Amino acid sequence: MNGEDKEDTPGARAAFAGIATTTLADVPGRRQVMDIGLRPLWQPVPRIAGPAFTVRCPPGDDLVLHAAIHRAGPGAVVVESRDRGHVPAGGDVCAVAQRRGVAAFVADGPIRDLAEVRETGFPVFARG
Repeated sequence: MNGEDKEDTPGARAAFAGIATTTLADVPGRRQVMDIGLRPLWQPVPRIAGPAFTVRCPPGDDLVLHAAIHRAGPGAVVVESRDRGHVPAGGDVCAVAQRRGVAAFVADGPIRDLAEVRETGFPVFARG
């Protein structure tokens, strides 16, 4: 897991939220752009801006993801990577993240309990 970004402030988040996504993609370069295979799991998903709280989960181990949700600050976007065949989260995990103030969840894999996640309105981007 990463540490907290010392430059994250509500003002910085608001400033980034107002910048066109194409500009944000062009400035730091393509390696900073989310993979096209990661899509919002419901529409219309709100626009989000927040510091990324990144986590890499070993195959079959979700403990690191749960810890990240509890350590990420309010407004953070939890970004999780792992073996793509494993389902990292579902309705319960997303509900806890939402209650803790996490702005969104990005998963390099599928998400289960899609109808439940859609009902909460929690922004989730995943491979399926």
